[in-house]
Amino acid sequence: MASEERMQTVAGALRLFAARGFDREMSVRRARLHVSGTERDYGPADVRVRDHRRFEGVSDPGDTSVVYAIETVDGVRGTLVDGYNVYADPAIGDFLKDVRVQEPATSETGVTLPAYETTTEIPSR
Repeated sequence: MASEERMQTVAGALRLFAARGFDREMSVRRARLHVSGTERDYGPADVRVRDHRRFEGVSDPGDTSVVYAIETVDGVRGTLVDGYNVYADPAIGDFLKDVRVQEPATSETGVTLPAYETTTEIPSR
């Protein structure tokens, strides 16, 4: 269960996702997903959320975040980190509401993106 322990922190999740090939840092700018260190930008139809982990601060409610493992149509794999609920970045939420979620086989079905679970359902496509 060592991998489960490492997934209990954002840094641990980033390391494990990187070990699974999600090794590029991603951000949302101008309503597009940007791959850091490149000129690559993608629209919502060009990416899939492959996995995600949510973290809630035990002692500080402001210490909440979500790490998304994302894959693009041309095979670029990376991570996107956002706040959770009231701490979420609206630009990331706007982008993700149109992104298809393709969870690993072990995840439950009908999952909602955690940072937006009170407002946005995953689009069915």
